[in-house]
Order: sequence, then structure tokens, then C-alpha cells
Amino acid sequence: MTFRSFVQRTLYLLATGIVLAVLWFFRDIWMLVFLAAIIAVGVSIPVSYLQRLRVPRALAVAVSALGTVVAALALGLWLVPSVVADFGELFDRLPQFADRLTQLYANWRAGGEWRSAILPPLAFRTEGGDFTEERFRQLLGEATSVGLPVLLSGGNVLVSLLANLFLVVMLAIFFLSEPKVYVRASLYLLPAERHAQLLGLWSVLYHTLRTWLSTLSISVSINVVLVWLILGALGMPNVLVVAAFAGLATFVPNIGAFLPLIPITVFSLVSDPSRLPLMVVVYLAIQLVESNILTPSIVRRQLSIPPAATLTFQILAGFIFGLVGVLLAVPLLAVLITLVREAYSYGLLGLRGYQVRVALPEPAPHARDTRLPRRASALGRRLKRRRVLVVHDEDGEDDTRR
Repeated sequence: MTFRSFVQRTLYLLATGIVLAVLWFFRDIWMLVFLAAIIAVGVSIPVSYLQRLRVPRALAVAVSALGTVVAALALGLWLVPSVVADFGELFDRLPQFADRLTQLYANWRAGGEWRSAILPPLAFRTEGGDFTEERFRQLLGEATSVGLPVLLSGGNVLVSLLANLFLVVMLAIFFLSEPKVYVRASLYLLPAERHAQLLGLWSVLYHTLRTWLSTLSISVSINVVLVWLILGALGMPNVLVVAAFAGLATFVPNIGAFLPLIPITVFSLVSDPSRLPLMVVVYLAIQLVESNILTPSIVRRQLSIPPAATLTFQILAGFIFGLVGVLLAVPLLAVLITLVREAYSYGLLGLRGYQVRVALPEPAPHARDTRLPRRASALGRRLKRRRVLVVHDEDGEDDTRR
């Protein structure tokens, strides 16, 4: 190795390390940029439809972006007041729930001698006296006075969240307005003979994200319809709110299946607490079918991602990128798989069109199947003793010789 090649390799490794360090240091910003790209891809679907109707692209982008923002705000204004109102009513009824729970427990405890001897009596008491409505309001006021500074200190987090949301929306609008500018800028990073491959890679990445969004929309629709029909038939109050909440929770893989239990619990306790176990069991059954059978099969068919790989990468993305990584684990994994397949497997190894087949080893036959029948074994022993040789004639008949 010459000194010049050694210096080149050293500089290459140093530059690679610097790039990786910069990517790691600004990983939160890259995830926001990735989220903006996903939103841009999603909004590009109605933009493409409007352009087919002879609408100018600038007007199509403005109408699609404004419609998306208005729809998100309308959904939030519809969901939040219902949940907050029932939360307030639930807090007002907590003393009554405590008294009812105490009475039910006392009746059940008195139903058997062994229960009365083993189980202690249940009474909601505090240091200031019985758990009455006045005492509950006093405790709520004390908790508010203690927790209010904590909530106010979290104002910086809320401001940061709103700033990041504004940044994501603006980046998505910029990506939508002139996408060719960013694609053209990326072409200057490679030699001219690689431009066709890079353009093809951009196209494949776009269709990958669009396929994921289509798959997610199918999963959201299935979840909303199942929750609305089944829980609505069982008499779930505010079932449309619960169904919409369940649809939004679908954006969070695996963990989001348990988030709708919050509004289900609140609405059931306010209307009829005795029906809460039934609603919870039925909803978990719906999620068991939708999250483990329907959605994984759709994702595996559309994106060729196994469910185990999705869950494993979701844990890693949450550890590295936090909550945003958990939300974007599936599209990020889909993009990484596409990059490795197109750039490495197809580009470097030349495996495009090559079918890789895995043949699993067949199980060994059972010992009973390999054992010869008793007659065949006896015949073999007799032939061996007589030294008989069995050959075949040309006419197919056997010729036995000693």
C-alpha cells in the first residue's frame, strides 16, 4: 500500500465518521424532516388527483394542504371536548363510585363466613375524614395546587411541540411545492452515469411511502368500522368518538391498540359502570383480530415486512429516536429495506430478477416407517443363507440363480 492510498483511505474513514456523528447528533431533526416527507407524500395524493382535473399545481397544493389542516383541527375539536366533558363528569361522580364500590364489596364479603373471616372491611378514608364529596373536592384542590406548577413547567414542552409541528408543516409544504428542486440537488452528489439509478431510487422510495400510507388507511378504516359497529351494537356511549380515537391510535404500532381504553373507561364509568368489563373485553378482542391477523397480513403483503421485524425495529427506533421513532418505525423500516435492496442487493450485487428460494430440510422418517415388514425380513434372511442372486431378464421376468 502506497502512502497516497493510505492517506486517501484514512481521510475516507474520517469523513465517514464525521458524517455519522453529525447524523447521530441531529437525529431528532432528521426524524422531523422524515415526518414532513411522509406528510408531503400523503398530501401529494389529492394533489395528483386535482392535477388530473386540470388544476394548477400551486392551487392544488394550497387546497390539499389547507384541507388537511382543517380536517385535523375539526377532528381535534370534535374529539377533545367530548373526552374532557366526560372526564369532568367522572371526577364529579368519583365519591358516588367509591360508595357504590364499598357497598358492593361489603355485600359480597358478607355472603360467606370465610370471606368475613379473611377479608378486611373496605372503606375509603383519608386523614381528613371519610371520602365524601366535600372531602374529594378538597383533595382535588390540594392536588391542583401541587400539580399546577408542574403543569406550568411543562409549558416549555408544549411550546417546543407546537414549534416542531409548525416546522414539520412548513417543510411538508416546501417539499410539495417544488419537489424537483430537491431531486435535482441530489443528482449533483453522484457522477452522471449514476443519475438514472438515483432517479429510479427516488421513485421507488416515493411509491414505498405511498404504499405504506395506503396500507395504514386500510388499517384505520378497518379499526374504525369494527369498533363503531360492534361496540355500537353493545350500546357503547359516544361510540363515534371511541371509533375515531381507535383509528388515530392505529398510527402508533402495537402500543396504540391500548390507548382507546382510556375513552372507553371514561364513557362507560359515566354512563353504566357495570358494562365496563364487557366493553373492555370486546374491544380487546377486536384489537386482537385487527392487530394480529388483519393488519400484519396486509403490511406483510404490501410491504413484505414480517411482523417480528416490525416489532423489533419499533423497539430500537423508540430507544434511539424516542416517541417519534415509535410512531415512524414502520415507514422508516420500509425505507431502509428499500435502500438496501435497491442500492446494495440490486445495484452492487446485481441480484435484480434473481429468485432466492429457501428449501427447509425435510423431517426424518419415523423409525417404524423404515422397518421392513416381517415377511420381507424373513425372505431376505432365507435368500442370504441360500446365496440367491436375483437378476432381470430382457423380457422383464426375474431369473433366480444359486
